[in-house]
Amino acid sequence: MTDGAGPSGLFDPFAWLKTWYAMPTDTGAFVQPILPGWTFGNLVVNETNSSAPATEAAIVSQESYGRQLGKLMDAVCVLIERQGGPGGNEALKELVELRSRIEDIKAATITDHLKRVEQDLAHLKTHNKGAYKAAVRTLLGMLPKE
Repeated sequence: MTDGAGPSGLFDPFAWLKTWYAMPTDTGAFVQPILPGWTFGNLVVNETNSSAPATEAAIVSQESYGRQLGKLMDAVCVLIERQGGPGGNEALKELVELRSRIEDIKAATITDHLKRVEQDLAHLKTHNKGAYKAAVRTLLGMLPKE
């Protein structure tokens, strides 16, 4: 019945579905696992490249690769400082510079976020004075007492 004709001889626009859903699956000829691996950015983790993808997924769900790498980078930079700096070692210089660039990106991101908070407060001040006052009290409570 792949010619598109239905039981009445009229054209059946769904004829192609009949061959698809009628495929025998009990023979094991067509098996496709749902979510066989997981993706983190451009990184795909599955049985091919990990001996324990479920374990990796559990770890990364609580401790991202970025956080893990950041902690390692911080520790290595402390060791570099303790030995008097990177000296003539190009790899150590590049690592220290990379860490500096990352810190600059973090600072810029925080600055952008604070600008958004400022805009949100201005919106509250105009549209909901009670919420604005509560937010300001919360923020003032977070500032160190001098």
